[in-house]
Amino acid sequence: MSQLLPSAGRPPFHARPGLSCRGVSLAAAAALLAGALSFPAAAERVLRIGNGPPSETLDPHRAIGIPDARIIQELFEGLVALDASGEVGPAAAESWATSADGLTWTFTLRADGKWSDGTPVVAEDFAHGLRRALDPATRAADPRDLYAILNAEEVATGKKKPAELGVRAVADRTLEIRLNRPSPDLLIQLADRSCYPVNRASLAKHGDGFARAGNLVGNGPFLLAENVPQSHVKLTRNPQWRAAGSVRLDALVFYQTEDAATALKRFRGGELDISYTSPITQVQWMRENLGPALRIAPTQRTFYLTPNFSKEPWKSNAALRQALSMALDRDILAAKVSRGVDSPAYSMVPPGTGGYQPARPGWAGWTQAQRDAQAKALLAQADFGPGGKSLEVELLYATDEIRKQVSVAVAAMWQKTLGVKVTLVNQEARVVWDRLRDRSFGGLVYDSWVDNLPVRFLDIMLSSEAQNNGGYDNPAYDAALGAAMATADRAQYHEKLRAAERLLLDEAAVIPVLFGGGRVLVADRVKGWQDSPTQMTPLRGLWVGE
Repeated sequence: MSQLLPSAGRPPFHARPGLSCRGVSLAAAAALLAGALSFPAAAERVLRIGNGPPSETLDPHRAIGIPDARIIQELFEGLVALDASGEVGPAAAESWATSADGLTWTFTLRADGKWSDGTPVVAEDFAHGLRRALDPATRAADPRDLYAILNAEEVATGKKKPAELGVRAVADRTLEIRLNRPSPDLLIQLADRSCYPVNRASLAKHGDGFARAGNLVGNGPFLLAENVPQSHVKLTRNPQWRAAGSVRLDALVFYQTEDAATALKRFRGGELDISYTSPITQVQWMRENLGPALRIAPTQRTFYLTPNFSKEPWKSNAALRQALSMALDRDILAAKVSRGVDSPAYSMVPPGTGGYQPARPGWAGWTQAQRDAQAKALLAQADFGPGGKSLEVELLYATDEIRKQVSVAVAAMWQKTLGVKVTLVNQEARVVWDRLRDRSFGGLVYDSWVDNLPVRFLDIMLSSEAQNNGGYDNPAYDAALGAAMATADRAQYHEKLRAAERLLLDEAAVIPVLFGGGRVLVADRVKGWQDSPTQMTPLRGLWVGE
């Protein structure tokens, strides 16, 4: 999932305990402010979440960012679901079976599955959802996740009709999925929002407006009650959900919190129970003063720079791209800019993702002085720098405090080491997403990806993929990754993945910068919280108490 904002981490970890910063005067002021702004009272069993940027869409097949994904996973339910630790288990389907050759999967839906309008959830709803996710007219966020399904790639590229996709409802409670190759990771892929069902009657009635408040019919634990632009999204408990009795919250309210300092103030004032946004500049203060409320842990996330391969000099100058990569002092970026929350990244895939150990360039073990010297040589080889052409670079980043600070530091390193003039361009997240889609950015974009499968960090660079935001097009890379994806043996699969990743790094087709470490603020009154390596802790299992 391409992401433009940082967030939380994985297995339970508590920051160093310290003094509580909640005083009587703060609490009183917060109470007055909450009343003035109509914040929900704690007695209503409401969980209030600072969720980052404004919602772009709650259409499960079109949503891109993690903030929307957090909301969508409470409105819908897939055949299977991932828990906070990333383990897959039954959800709308109670069981499944595979054929001997691994090419046919049969899912049995729960008998008590219902849509929020009370109608039963049937297999055709899932089949229709998968067809819609792959229909080019949908412009789905990430159709490549489903390419293991028979005819999926042909449908997504318009070569075949959605009706030819290898999915069918055998009976109301029986869904069959046929594959074009074995896929040991299929269950994890099916947990993604791109595989959620859609209510066909609501979609037929409302068209693209089916995901709006008042229209949305979901099969998850919550209902969409309000979606107020530039303010909040409110969900209320869905009494029709198959396990409604297990939900101990009446409502979830996701507030827009792009400003990190304001989000921290709201959390300290008791207006937010959870905040995925907090100032990176105050990490040490939060460690010392918020105690276990601040949760920091590694995530399966890579922050990286994407060159625009539709333009020169990026398209045909690997030496230039490599020079910029080597001139980045990632140790300083991790220790000084991200305050030890993130770690240096020399590969596209975070270490340990799906049991995979990523490739690393040989120069990853050099001193920074050695890297800088080689970067200068490569810049000269690319005909830039002293004795060559002057280099001016545009670096685009989305509105976010840490992205700004990293981008400023990157620009300073390039200026100091290579004499590169960098123009920083800051725009709202949704504008950056649009510019990535149509490749209208000038030079490089500071982007990120978070996922729980190593191949998903690599297949976004395939020439045929919609998420290939930079437009990288290398037949050798396509072939190398294709060979890995056709391999059933796990050890061989990982080795072939490494070969593809090594090629990607040798060409500096992307410039890894940092591996994300998540930070999230969780109030004492929130019970049942678990950190998630994909920043997607399910909220349906939480409860609140003083």
